[in-house]
Formats: sequence, C-alpha cells, structure tokens
Amino acid sequence: QASRAFEDHVKGCIALTETKLFYRNLCDLVAGQTLTLEELFSVLSVFEIEISRQTWYNSKYDQLGDFVPMFTSIQGEFLDAAAQGAGLTSEQIRELYYLFNDGYSAQELLQVSWMDDAQNDYFSHINRSREGNRMDAILKINADHFGG
Repeated sequence: QASRAFEDHVKGCIALTETKLFYRNLCDLVAGQTLTLEELFSVLSVFEIEISRQTWYNSKYDQLGDFVPMFTSIQGEFLDAAAQGAGLTSEQIRELYYLFNDGYSAQELLQVSWMDDAQNDYFSHINRSREGNRMDAILKINADHFGG
C-alpha cells in the first residue's frame, strides 16, 4: 500500500511539472494571437484529459499530494488573464469553461487557428481519442471537493 501511495504521489509531481510546462508553452504560443474561447477551452480540455489518463485525478485527488490545488492555481492564473483579455470576470470564464467542458464534442472543433499543421494533427488525434470520455474540469473538482 505504501508503494501505491508513493506511486500516486510521484504521478502527481510529474503531472504538475507537465502542467507548468504546458501553460508556459501555451502562453508563448498564444501571445499576440487572436483566439476564441472555444479554441482555448478545447486545448485546455484536451490537456486535462491527458493529465487524467496519467493520474486518474477524478478518483484519486486525495492521493496526488499538491497536484489538484497547484494545478488549479496555475490554470486559474491563466484563465484570469484570458478573462481580462475577453472582458469577463474570473467567475464568468470559469463558468463558461465548465459549461464548455460538460457539453464538449470532439467533432465540434478539430483545428485550432493559432496552431501549425503538425500541432493541429496531434491535437486532432488526441481530441478524437477522447470522444465519449467526459471528465469534470479540474477546477470544478477542486471547488467541489476542496472548496477552492
């Protein structure tokens, strides 16, 4: 049991490192770009499903150490900046992201205007592979389970 707890903790650490790199790279990628919230939410949602595949965050959030609160802090800062750019409040953009995530269909958006062809090919592959695999947004899990 101790080795399982250690494994889950390490998974949380790895996922947190990936999260930091993802958001740093995403900031670099979208800087100076015109993008829609749908495109942005789609990319965030695809990243979350990939993190879910590694960590099973939806059922193991207690075992992942600081992953869930740290992830939500990083994503929250990113969404706050996006909200400011879109003329929304932090609460409004989070609610829009929850609604998007709940109703998302992989067939709705398979290309992102600010990605190059190779990035869009990878994005489309990941996007199609998740069809029918719905997860709550990590921000929502944090709010529901930790009051964050």
